[in-house]
Amino acid sequence: MHINLRCVNQTISVSLLFLLLLLVNGCAEFLLGTPKASFTCSPNTCYCQQQMTFDASGCLGGNDEIVQYAWAFGDGTTASGARVTHGYPSAGTYQVRLSITTEHGQQALATRSVHIAEGLVVPTVYPTIQAAIDAAENGDVVVVLPGTYQESITFRGKAITVQSTNPSDPSVVAGTVILGAEPGRSVVNIGNGSTVTLAGFTIKGGGTSFDPCPPCAGGVYIREASPTIRGNHIVDHSNGAMAVIESDARIVDNLIANNTKGSAGAGIYIDSYLIAPSIVGNTFENNTAPSAAGIYITATTTDDTPATAARTVVSDNTFTDNTSTSFGGAAIFVEFSGNLLLDTPDSNTYSGNAPDNIFYTVPPT
Repeated sequence: MHINLRCVNQTISVSLLFLLLLLVNGCAEFLLGTPKASFTCSPNTCYCQQQMTFDASGCLGGNDEIVQYAWAFGDGTTASGARVTHGYPSAGTYQVRLSITTEHGQQALATRSVHIAEGLVVPTVYPTIQAAIDAAENGDVVVVLPGTYQESITFRGKAITVQSTNPSDPSVVAGTVILGAEPGRSVVNIGNGSTVTLAGFTIKGGGTSFDPCPPCAGGVYIREASPTIRGNHIVDHSNGAMAVIESDARIVDNLIANNTKGSAGAGIYIDSYLIAPSIVGNTFENNTAPSAAGIYITATTTDDTPATAARTVVSDNTFTDNTSTSFGGAAIFVEFSGNLLLDTPDSNTYSGNAPDNIFYTVPPT
C-alpha cells in the first residue's frame, strides 16, 4: 500500500496549527481571565431632576486592567468613568447600559432598568417647598432633596404628599431640614381640611411668640384637618413640638425630642372634641414642660361631664426621660374634659419620666 507522505504532513501541519491557535486562545483566556461588568445605582427611588449615582466599582477585569467604562443612560445621554451621576428630565423607565473594556481589548456588558417617579422636586425645579406646594394639585407628590430650607410652610387645604427623598432612611431625614423662618409662626401649618402627608423631615427652629397660646406649637400646627405626619424628627422647639386642634390626624413613627414649653404639652398639645388624633409608634424623648412634657389631652366643650370627647388613641409609643417640672404626667396628662384610649394592656413603654408617667385630672372609672 502506498501512502502519500506529503498529504499526511500537510494534514498534520494544519492540525497542529489549529491546535496551536486553540492553545494560544485558551492560554490568553487563562492568563487574562474573563471580565465581568456590573453596577449599582442609588437612590433606589429617584425623581425627575434628582441626581442618581451609578457605581461600577464592582466590575472585574479578570487578570487584566479595566481601562474604559462607557455608560448609556437610555435617554440619549452618555458618560464615562467608574462612578458617574445623572439626572433624568422626565419620569419613566430607562434602560441603562454599561460597557467595560480591558487593557487587552476584552469587553463585558451589563444593563439594568431604572424607574424615575413623578414629583415636584425642590430645589431643582421649584426653589422652595412653599413654591412647590403652591404649584401642586391634589394627588401630587412634592419631593424635597437633602438640604436646609429656612421657611414656614402652609398647605392651603390641599390633598398632597410632601416628603424627603427617602423618609425611611434616618440619614436622609436628618439631612432634610425645614428650619422656621418667621417669628411667631409654626414651621408647618396645616388646616382647612387638608389631608396632606408630611414625611421624612427634620423640623426645628419654630418661633416662640404665639397668639393665642397654649393651643400653639413651634413645630407643626394642625387645625381642622386630617393629615398624616410620618417619620419626621420634630425637635428643639422652645414653644412645643406640635398642636392638634379638632383634628383626626395620624401621627406615626416620629421622633419628638428636646422640646420645651412654658405651659402644658411640650411634645403634643391636643384639643379635640368631635374627632381626635391617633398617636402611634412615636418616640417622645427629653421634652420638658410644667405638665404634660409628652402629650397633653383636653377638649374645649360646654359639656361639664368629663371624658365625653372623642378618644385620642395613644399606642406603641416610647416615652423616655420627659420631665414635668410642676405637675404630673411627664408622658401623658389627661385634662378633665379630655379622653384617652390606651391598649389593654398598655402598649406604650415608659422609662425615666419624672415625676410620673400618666396623670388624670379625673381618674378613669
